[in-house]
Amino acid sequence: LARETIDALKDLEIELVELNAQKALYPFLGVLDAVLITLKEVAEKNVNWFLTDLARAEDALLDTKEKLIDPLRRFMKSPQKAIFEQARQLVAEQEDNFAYVPATEVTIVQTLLDEKSPWQGNRLQHAKPQLDSLQQSIANQLASEKVSAANRLSELGQRLQGTDEYTALSPDDQANLTKPFADTGYALQNQKRIAMIRDQLRHFEDVRYPQLLLQLEALAKPTPVIATPNAPERPSSQPQGGAAATQTPTPASTEPKLVPARTIKVAYTKPWLASESELDDYLKQQRGAWLKEIQAGNRVQI
Repeated sequence: LARETIDALKDLEIELVELNAQKALYPFLGVLDAVLITLKEVAEKNVNWFLTDLARAEDALLDTKEKLIDPLRRFMKSPQKAIFEQARQLVAEQEDNFAYVPATEVTIVQTLLDEKSPWQGNRLQHAKPQLDSLQQSIANQLASEKVSAANRLSELGQRLQGTDEYTALSPDDQANLTKPFADTGYALQNQKRIAMIRDQLRHFEDVRYPQLLLQLEALAKPTPVIATPNAPERPSSQPQGGAAATQTPTPASTEPKLVPARTIKVAYTKPWLASESELDDYLKQQRGAWLKEIQAGNRVQI
């Protein structure tokens, strides 16, 4: 009987070791560390110990079995584990999006994952509606961000395509200018992080869109015609160093710079506008700041 008990303890130890190996995914399984030490010590006892000393340890062993081992084993095979797994996966996949949804729903899920004994009581069943609500909130916010980003890309694209310069381009040049909008839109629609959607859209507005506007302007400029002489060039009759040998260098044309409107500082002392006269005053100073850039040969990006 003692040997059968030892074998049963070793089988239980093997089962709990397999559970304990999952504590990286289920931190609460760390409670088995102390249990495994106890089981190993008892299983290594000789047969005589089970005949003479087991009675003194049986209360503690039975208490551990009834209050910890059995409930934990049942939990790991129950639907409650699936709820905990849903919460764990949600945090692993969507934690970066938690900042954009109600904080109360996030707190409930994080508190659930911090439970030391999730198998006790019915906290998991009560948390299931909040868990589903958080998941839906993230999905709704993510969808809203994608719609907003798509609308902004469409607005910028329509501005570019509404210019006279764009209309005058060849179909191939037009396609090359519109392709980045489609590529960026596709990337944003496949993005899972709200912060990344905003960051990629901001990068497109601040960097890629101005580049496309400059490309549009360059493509719209007429190609200079270089005259080809019909006859071989004759040697100059002017002596070396004469008037014909002296050529005035052609000044290099300065390419206009594209200046985003939001980067142009307006010298206005008040933090807000509260009247029509203040609005008129601000717009007057804004016009002056923008006009200064235009007179300098730059383009103001709106």
